Parts: sequence; structure tokens; C-alpha cells
Amino acid sequence: MSDRALAKSFDLNAIDLDFITDPYPTLRRLREHDPLHFNPDGSVYLTRYDDVQQVYQDKSMISDKQAPFAEKFGQGPLYTHHTTSLIFNDPPYHTTVRKLLATAFTPRKLAEMESLIGDIVDDLLDQLDGAGEVDFVSAFASKLPTEVISFMLGVPREFRERLRGFSLAILGALDPVVTTERLDSGNNAVEEFGALLSDLIDHRRRNPEGVGQGEVLEALIFGEFEGRRLDQQELIQNCIFLLNAGHETTTSLMANGLGVNAGLKFHHWPE
Repeated sequence: MSDRALAKSFDLNAIDLDFITDPYPTLRRLREHDPLHFNPDGSVYLTRYDDVQQVYQDKSMISDKQAPFAEKFGQGPLYTHHTTSLIFNDPPYHTTVRKLLATAFTPRKLAEMESLIGDIVDDLLDQLDGAGEVDFVSAFASKLPTEVISFMLGVPREFRERLRGFSLAILGALDPVVTTERLDSGNNAVEEFGALLSDLIDHRRRNPEGVGQGEVLEALIFGEFEGRRLDQQELIQNCIFLLNAGHETTTSLMANGLGVNAGLKFHHWPE
């Protein structure tokens, strides 16, 4: 099959391990022969920088996903989460929520987090001391952002190991093709994490003086923008968003920064 025919037959919803392992030959064919590529389901896949930049800057493009998410998820926890949190909304709601979230991340709070993150890194490295062969992603890269976000949201230690699973289940439901089992897993994750966050928010609302190091929950609860505060549902869903936005990206960044992929093992060396 010619390069042009291969490009035309590409289906983003049916990618295999070969594409995941090495996508570059396929992307090159698409850029050269079918840069404005239509997948069989009618979705469009762009592979040229200038085209992507033009789409991102076009004010006619919207982030609101209420209609497609209603079709994909139905009226359930995943739909509520993804249509309430910051990422899939447009101004003026997006602007208001972004400003309210920003009130929690002041320069003073960010400076306070520096020493906290340093302590978490030291503790995780101490746990690797003498461990021999370890999986870097599960032993360090995924734990660091989870620990930091746990402090930010005031999540007790006994619940922290569940956060990564919540995030993967919720984000996994955004894949182009999702089984019923994965949808159920995502809905359950939103419900379980949402219930935990609701309790934490209620507790902090009653006890604003008990804020711990690195915690931003109190600022999210009481922060205002033009007289507006986040309501309970917005607080819950945007706290879930903070986990999802900061967890997987940071894990992947650290893994790629060390030249490893998820699952690749390395040997711990002594000082």
C-alpha cells in the first residue's frame, strides 16, 4: 500500500501498539499526504503545526462539550464532572472559574509549597534507598504529584493511594472508544472521589483555621471574584480537575525526562 493510501486509511480510533511505540512514520505520511484527515467517525485529525495553531486561535472554536458528552456519557457523574470543571467550558464561566482558582495559587502559597515538595521528594527517594530494582513510574513519578495534590486538597494519608486510580478511571473515559466497564469505572471514580471531597470541603468550611502546609482548599472555598464564589458542586468538580490536570502530566514529564517510559525499570544506585 502506498504512503498516500496508508495516510487515507488511518483511523485514530483504531490505533495499535505499533503506532503508540513509534507514531512518527504515520504522522509523517499524514502531514505529507492527508494533513486535514477525516477519521471514519467524522472527526478531524490535524498533524501540521500551522493548521493546529490556526484552529486554536480561531474564536469560533469552542470548548463546551455539553452536547457530545451527553451523548457519550449520559446524564451521570462523568457528564457532571466534565461539564462543570474548568477545562470543557468557555467564557464567561471559564473566565470566572479560572480567576477563582487563581486566588488559591498566590506567590506566598507557591513559595510555601517549595519546601513541602522538597520534603516529599526526599521522603520518596529515601524509600528507594537499598530497594534494588524498582519501577520508577510507580515508585516515584506517580507518587510525587499525588502526594503534592493530596496536601493541596487536604486529603488524609489513608486515602491518597486511591487518587491515582480515580484520575486514571476518569480520564480514561475520555478515550475515543470506551467500553461499558470503563464508563462504569469512571462514573464510580467521580462519585467516590466527589463524596470524599464533599466531606473535606464541609470540614474545612467549618474549620478554616486548621489549614495545613500547602493546602489551597480553604482559599478555593472562600475565594471571591467579582462577588462570586464557587458553589459546592463547582468546588468538588474543579478539585477533581486539579488532580487530573496535575497528576498524569507530571508523571509522564518525569518519566520522559529520565528517558524512560511507563513500566521500564532501572537500578537504584548508592550515593
